[in-house]
Amino acid sequence: MSESTFFVRGRNRGNERKIILSSATLLVGKAPTKTKRVKLKIRMPLSGGKVAGMPDWITNAMMFVSQSHDIVTPQVELSGFDIAFSDDSLFAKEVKIPKCQLRKFVILETGDSESPEVEMQFAIYAPFATKFWNWCGQMGGEEFFAQFTQVIEESSEDLELSADEPEEEEEVEPEPES
Repeated sequence: MSESTFFVRGRNRGNERKIILSSATLLVGKAPTKTKRVKLKIRMPLSGGKVAGMPDWITNAMMFVSQSHDIVTPQVELSGFDIAFSDDSLFAKEVKIPKCQLRKFVILETGDSESPEVEMQFAIYAPFATKFWNWCGQMGGEEFFAQFTQVIEESSEDLELSADEPEEEEEVEPEPES
């Protein structure tokens, strides 16, 4: 797996992970659009969890951190993720957010020095939605499940004009002068 992949779905649902919401911040773009987004600071415990579906770049960093007790900061930015958040493992009451970006990854040890745990911290940038913002307010500091699904986005280079019909420009007739 390359550094362009995140947790992948397999037979054992490798893309479903337990995470902790450290904080949620509202980001507002500049005028005139003032586009709103939500930035989530996430902690994902890696020690003792399932490794199925885990990409090599995370596995390798986790092993390095557990052996060297050093911090790893992978230069990875991922985009095009649909994320479903749920406060139970059955995903009965989930909140889904499309087109998220994952950035600012840090893999480090936490806890006491006698029994340290390895965790990954990262930021999720998501489009603003009122239901999602309210849910973040309720779940701040809590542990819950997230299901990461990478969506393949078509780039403009992949799109082609159909050659079935010739292109025609719409003619505009000049308005009569008064």
